[in-house]
Formats: sequence, structure tokens, C-alpha cells
Amino acid sequence: MTRPGPTDPGHARGEVSLHGVFLALRLPDRGGENAPRTSTGVLIVGEPGIGKSELALDLVSRGHALIADDSPLFRRQDDGSWMGHCPFPLQDFLEVRGLGILDLRRLFGDEAIIQQHRLDLVIRLEDAPNASLSPEERLRGAWREYREAGLVIPALPLSVRGGRNLALLVETAARVHACGTGEGSRYNAVDELSRRLESSISNAQRNPVREAREVRDQDAQNLGKESP
Repeated sequence: MTRPGPTDPGHARGEVSLHGVFLALRLPDRGGENAPRTSTGVLIVGEPGIGKSELALDLVSRGHALIADDSPLFRRQDDGSWMGHCPFPLQDFLEVRGLGILDLRRLFGDEAIIQQHRLDLVIRLEDAPNASLSPEERLRGAWREYREAGLVIPALPLSVRGGRNLALLVETAARVHACGTGEGSRYNAVDELSRRLESSISNAQRNPVREAREVRDQDAQNLGKESP
């Protein structure tokens, strides 16, 4: 990671420079593809050569937008969030190994670039097998906190092994975060699944014959009370 220092262009303005690719993921609301779109600011980090730029290119081709490649600058806002943007000389450009420097605005149009966005989520690409996940992480997701130069942002590590569809996984992680279903939120799919299973088990353990008798006895008691 690049830490702010006297020679960093954003240091004098109180900005933090991080190494990674910063994008805005445009995701439709749960009403469907025709619903209004919301956006989530995602910083993709990882070791050099692990595939950050290729993943960013894939995401841009799917309709999302690049903010900054390699050196996004972040400034803390009054509400505690972090707003990121790209230094002017680097705007529009993405370096992809084997393809060189790409001008995404010329290749994909103006919609492929936006100037700034709030940082919402960090995706860390790792060259590690999925077997390293604990049973709890396999159920609830391997959510972490990204802490760097004063930032504390929800983060999710993703393994690049096994030919996984990383673009789809990043989009889904952004949806999970935007819907408030990440670790520590009020709702989690695992909790809902557990509730349904407990309800199903409870219903299966009921004795319908006994319940019918109880209803009959209660009706008889009520009828007796109503008789003169």
C-alpha cells in the first residue's frame, strides 16, 4: 500500500493515496433491471500481477465505471465517509498487462468513467485456496475490516484460483453490502435460513391428533359456558 507522505500529490491536501483499482458498481435496485440504479464504490486491492486490472476491465465491460487505476486519492468527509477520485493526469486510463495502457473513455464511452465516489467496500484478491475458509466463514462470508492510513472499510477477500467468475462475485458482494446483509448488520441470510429450519422442525413435531382433541375440548367448554 502507498501511504501518504511529503512527496505524495494528495498529502498537502490531507488526502490518502492507496494502491488499487477504484470503481463504481452500478447495480439495479431489487425491483429489477428497469428499477433505478444505485452505485457502490469498490476498491480492488491485491499483490501486483494478481489480476486487479483485468477484473476492473471485465467490470467496466459489464456497465460499471472506473474512477482510478493504481493511485486513487481519498479524503475523509464530515460524515465520516471517504470520497475517492483520480489524479487528473491518470483519469480515463487503465493499465492491463499484455494490452498496455487503455483509454477506457475512448473504448467504452463516457459512461465508463466517473470523477469521484464514496468508498463503500474493499475487495482483496488473494492467491489462496477456498479451503482456508472456516466453517463459519463458509456460511456467513469471510467479511473483514480494511484498515489503512486511517480508513476502516468493510472488506471481503476473494480467491483468484479455480477459474472463478470474479466479476460476478464482486457484483454480488456489492449487492450484499448495499442491502445491509454483511457481517454485523441487522439481517443475514444464515439467520433467516436458521429461523425457517427451526420453524419447519417445530411444525413437524406437532401432533395433529392431539391438537384436534384440544380444539374439540375447548369448543365443548365454550359451548357449556354459553348454555343456560
